[in-house]
Amino acid sequence: MPDHAPELIYRLIRRHTHDLRNHCSGIGLAATLLEELSEDPEVTATAHRLKRQVALIEFDIKLLLLTLENPCPVTVSVSDLLQFWRMKLQSLGEESLAITWPEACEASVALDSRLVVQVLSDLTLRAGARNPGLCLEVVVRLHPQMVVIDLVEPREGLKPPADYVNDSAAILAERGLKLTASADIAGDRWATSLSIPLDGSRVS
Repeated sequence: MPDHAPELIYRLIRRHTHDLRNHCSGIGLAATLLEELSEDPEVTATAHRLKRQVALIEFDIKLLLLTLENPCPVTVSVSDLLQFWRMKLQSLGEESLAITWPEACEASVALDSRLVVQVLSDLTLRAGARNPGLCLEVVVRLHPQMVVIDLVEPREGLKPPADYVNDSAAILAERGLKLTASADIAGDRWATSLSIPLDGSRVS
């Protein structure tokens, strides 16, 4: 394969995903207008679900592009990372998601913040879709050599599919991060946990 082949493939993917994102934006806009203008509760609910599904597709496209790019690690505080995450959700019009956020944590981590925020936001949207009207919780646990960020789903909510973190976990593992899902950290509540090293070493 020629040396320039990966760049050509990346440009081809970017071009086609750009077109796909434009189509998704059009569908999302139509769903938003339908949701706002319809007086039929069933139509409004269906339009809202469609808008969420389109947003998840757009997230998958963005995650694909970020995965193909060269990693861009930066040093940020955990508090700043959480703030970027909240801002991303707000930019998607998801202020209505009920989320309990933790107190400030000034520990510093080095990571590709765009990719991590994209993954966390994607997981949040999917958790919100599974648990409409219920409150999610973000928990930060500080350990001697790592910080763990948990996205905890409500006890009354639906259990997520067993393999729902696999793709994201594989992407983050290549960047020295560990993403897992379990039901132990909060009793019978489901939690998705992101482990980030504080010292630059890979999380085992």
